[in-house]
Amino acid sequence: MNTVELKTHLGGYLRKVRQGETIRVTSHGHPIARIERYSSAGNDMIIIEPTRSMDDLRKIRGIKPRQAVDSLQVLLNDRSRR
Repeated sequence: MNTVELKTHLGGYLRKVRQGETIRVTSHGHPIARIERYSSAGNDMIIIEPTRSMDDLRKIRGIKPRQAVDSLQVLLNDRSRR
């Protein structure tokens, strides 16, 4: 299922997940995620604590390119390679 379909009908897909179905999500034909029913009994999720504070992240400044970049062209080139 692609991301547009998932966003459009999220409620229906979440009902299917509650009933035990696993949903595979794709973007541009590539799998990116799996949505499955949560089970606290078999909780294998790992939570990794942050190693730096939010203040450190706020100090990060953007990178200025050396030359002008056509963002649309970069995006279209990337999509055509997928």
